[in-house]
Amino acid sequence: MEKLYPDELKLAEHLPIGRRYIVPMGFMRGRQRSDEYSQEKMRRAIASIKNEGIYYLKNNPIILCYMKGYFVIVDGHHRVRASANGRMTGGRVTRIPSLVYTTKELFPIFEGILHKRFDEVTLTQKFEEQISEALASFKFLDDARIPRSDIDPNYDIDRLPFPTF
Repeated sequence: MEKLYPDELKLAEHLPIGRRYIVPMGFMRGRQRSDEYSQEKMRRAIASIKNEGIYYLKNNPIILCYMKGYFVIVDGHHRVRASANGRMTGGRVTRIPSLVYTTKELFPIFEGILHKRFDEVTLTQKFEEQISEALASFKFLDDARIPRSDIDPNYDIDRLPFPTF
């Protein structure tokens, strides 16, 4: 499947200020297939987290989209995976500083930077397809590590049950 946006695009530079939550990993769904991870990006993320810890993550929060009671990782897959790698970073971080958006807030951004027509439904479908492909690509993944936590999909995004930063 084609990428939603190119790797070299600094998505955060195009987004308005998002809601700042510290989100547990169990609520996150990744969109990146196993073959899309770069060893170099992983090394850099691991080194940064090892050197700066949670401060690196707070200064470089991941971008999430709140959908149907869970969060889709829009940008920051390497940081999330590196955070979970406590053996390499010196301590596992399972609650990740994140900027949270809705599909309604994100689709005009994607439309503007990619010069393609998007709407909430199209973006939601694209995210769901990519989540499904990503999960299928991690055949070796221990079943216990597959995210299963959801929150009530009717939760007000401005009052999610997570701490802010």
